[in-house]
Amino acid sequence: MRFLKYAAAALAAAAVMPAPASAGTHWVTTWGASTQPDSRRTLTELTIRQVVHISVGGERVRLRISNAFGGYAPTGDNALRVGSVYVGRQVGTTAGVVPETQTRVTFGGRPGVRVAAGSDVVSDPIPLAVADGENLAVSIYVPGTTPNASYHSGARQRSYMTPANGGDRSAQADATGFTSITNSWWFLDAVSVETSDQVGAVVALGDSITEGANSTANTNRRWPDLLAARLNAVGNRVGVRGVVNEGISGNAVTKDFNCCGGNPSGLSRLDRDVLSHDGVTAVIVALGINDIGNYPNETVDVADITDGLRQIADRLHRADKQVLMATLTPFAVATLPGYYSLEKDAKRMAVNAFIRNAPYWDGIVDFERALADPADPLRMLPAYDSGDHLHPNDAGMQALADAVTWLDDPSLPIDAPATTVGGTVPATLALTLGPAPSLGALIPGVANEYRAPLTATATSTAADARLTVHDPSPVAPGRLVNGAFALAAPLRVAAENGPSAPVGAAPTTLATYAGPVTADPVELTFTQAVGATEPLRTGTYAKALVMTLSTTSP
Repeated sequence: MRFLKYAAAALAAAAVMPAPASAGTHWVTTWGASTQPDSRRTLTELTIRQVVHISVGGERVRLRISNAFGGYAPTGDNALRVGSVYVGRQVGTTAGVVPETQTRVTFGGRPGVRVAAGSDVVSDPIPLAVADGENLAVSIYVPGTTPNASYHSGARQRSYMTPANGGDRSAQADATGFTSITNSWWFLDAVSVETSDQVGAVVALGDSITEGANSTANTNRRWPDLLAARLNAVGNRVGVRGVVNEGISGNAVTKDFNCCGGNPSGLSRLDRDVLSHDGVTAVIVALGINDIGNYPNETVDVADITDGLRQIADRLHRADKQVLMATLTPFAVATLPGYYSLEKDAKRMAVNAFIRNAPYWDGIVDFERALADPADPLRMLPAYDSGDHLHPNDAGMQALADAVTWLDDPSLPIDAPATTVGGTVPATLALTLGPAPSLGALIPGVANEYRAPLTATATSTAADARLTVHDPSPVAPGRLVNGAFALAAPLRVAAENGPSAPVGAAPTTLATYAGPVTADPVELTFTQAVGATEPLRTGTYAKALVMTLSTTSP
């Protein structure tokens, strides 16, 4: 009977399937949220205005509305009746909508639709062009009383509702009447865009870390959001650019879990939360830590977790999706009661060893390495820790997004190692001088300019550098001396056949660099003028000069 009910629901949804995309384009999911069953709530005669942050833009939009769990707490026929839907761009961080973008949504040409329990419905294409990374406001009016409301509990995003019996305010652009705040998403579980058929999407299938728990609310700092921002900033017009966040707090590989709004296992939700999405070419699977932490150690079987991950990969491969498996992140001394022990951590490391060595995926993302403290690899780096030693903060979310490297370049094979190879350049300012310059013999009674060459070789790793010379002596600064006697004219210096300048107590600039340089030879010429009647004392005229390579931006 259960099979027959779901089959009928699928046929009901198919009756209002939208038209296909235009030639050269296709539909790609740009936003998604895992639907959960345990709202234990019905909504009566009201409008929900929910804010969603899309990843990739497109020329048209369509929405998916879900009644997946309408029968979870039976109320009559459990069908969801949708009276009216509008979508537009959010005004700032308010409940308002940019008026000229507020657009009616239809279903088979009609403004409303009935969605059977256990089913969903996709709208007609909506003539609203959207850009990468925009916030959309989707307004859904539900007449009468809904069945058990299918929702996503932990949105980390402020949305809005009218009070019960607040009526249909879906078409209005201003915020009037939207007096209640909700931090969940209701009925809406996907937004797709029409874009180039060279663009695809990746689904992030995960738990609270993927959902974005403990990241800053209303700022889109979940790691899938940060990944999407990077993918759409690197200039690629092809490849993976849509990122769909299908994380649920408390989610596990093989076990349903009674928390956080209801928690169907990762294995059980593949069809709805992954395979049903548009344009998906790859899936990042980031599950397993809750299979360990949420249960007594003696009941945790590593083989159950690894078998579940293998089954997920097999299902996705049979649907022609590429699979990237994420290692489990450090969780030493996690503050959730009973969540952490050294015995459990040993099982986490066993799962990670399996992930790194098993042949069942196309590649891995090493989330463990991205967050681990090098000084204590069982712990999360303090700079990435939100405080509970399990969930990363915003900086940690960025580190996770940065660990997903192969998606940036669509020409890179997916099985290229997801790692960074590099080296560190130490801060360096080095200056070597050739043999000491000699002016030769100074001949009394003969007017002459005596010259002496010197090569100074500079190496700098700084963003800027300056090569200078000065005379530090308080005795006749800038002039050569022989005991108590000094030459009348100052010593001059020129660099690279440029104009000469006198050497003095203040630094004289010989060369400047606007970036790093290695072993750059600077050819210098010192010049000393001696007059025909100038008295010269027997002996050597000389000065010890200081040459300096310095920087303001090391």
